[in-house]
Amino acid sequence: MICDAATEGQFIALATALKNIGIAYVHMVDHAAMGANPISRSVKDGIRNAFGSTIILSGGYDANHAEADLEVAKAELVAFGRPFPTW
Repeated sequence: MICDAATEGQFIALATALKNIGIAYVHMVDHAAMGANPISRSVKDGIRNAFGSTIILSGGYDANHAEADLEVAKAELVAFGRPFPTW
């Protein structure tokens, strides 16, 4: 997806609308670890603040990165689509 100056505002408006209709959660996937364009911190924070409910993050996580993001309340859950070593 190609982003422009209006993209962040559009995502925040969408998150607000999803909140208003009672969607249970938003799952944000950031595939920057696999070579895609990263999702900026301001977009992630804007969606989180506008939605105000359960956020699931995924993309390039290992156990330590997941725990760190959960500890500082960047999300309530982290999803894993690939195995990661636990040792």
